[in-house]
Amino acid sequence: MDREIKLTEERQMLLAELTFEKQAHSETQKQWLDEQKQWEEDQKKSEEEQRKTNELIEQSIMLLDETQQQFEQEKKQFESIQFNLLQSIETLKQENESFKLESTNQQKQLSLEITTLLDKIKNLEINNNNN
Repeated sequence: MDREIKLTEERQMLLAELTFEKQAHSETQKQWLDEQKQWEEDQKKSEEEQRKTNELIEQSIMLLDETQQQFEQEKKQFESIQFNLLQSIETLKQENESFKLESTNQQKQLSLEITTLLDKIKNLEINNNNN
């Protein structure tokens, strides 16, 4: 009988120990599942943040490309305007030189005509005085 009591006590102890181990295992498993669930949630958040970051990077690249294209277009327009202005300046310089030359020629012509007229007047006066 002592032996049966002893065996029953051992069984109860083993059963208690097994129950304790089962409970500890169950808690560990629950904790592990909770940690895995948290990791999966963190992973989803990280992936979403990465997706948003990638979208922002793509948008930034597109904006940079557009800005670069706009800059190139404005640069071409500026160079065209600059070229046209330089041509206009050169044309104005040539016209100015031409005008100066023409003006000088006209002055010489007028001076010659005035001299001729003065000579004629002088001759007329001389003729008039002689008469």
